[in-house]
Amino acid sequence: MLDAAREAQVALRATGGLAVWLRCRSAREAPLARDYKDLDLVAPAGIARPTTALLESLGYVADEEFNQLHGHQRLYFWDAANNRQLDIFIERITMSHDLDLAKRVDLDEDTITLADLLLTKLQVFEINEKDLKDAAAL
Repeated sequence: MLDAAREAQVALRATGGLAVWLRCRSAREAPLARDYKDLDLVAPAGIARPTTALLESLGYVADEEFNQLHGHQRLYFWDAANNRQLDIFIERITMSHDLDLAKRVDLDEDTITLADLLLTKLQVFEINEKDLKDAAAL
């Protein structure tokens, strides 16, 4: 997907467990390896249409109602082939805190920066085992 996005000149960057797996070899082996139940990406504002077209061409199904209502800040897609959800955060990741990535989303090629990735893991108020494993891998 990231290769296809790069080829289509759609600026998508991995975040979450996928980004940790891509950037940290230690996340692929025990004791830090874990299951990944969804995919998380970050995109700059204004690319909802090309992103939707790209993902639909790759077999993802848009949650049209959610995307119409919330597409300015987040998009949802379903990966039926792998039975998992794909979340796309638009310029900012809002969980326990708000992490504004608008000026940094495209600093690295496939993922958000390692510092931002670590911030996404450490800012969680109710941290869980998978976030702790990802933080340790980073």
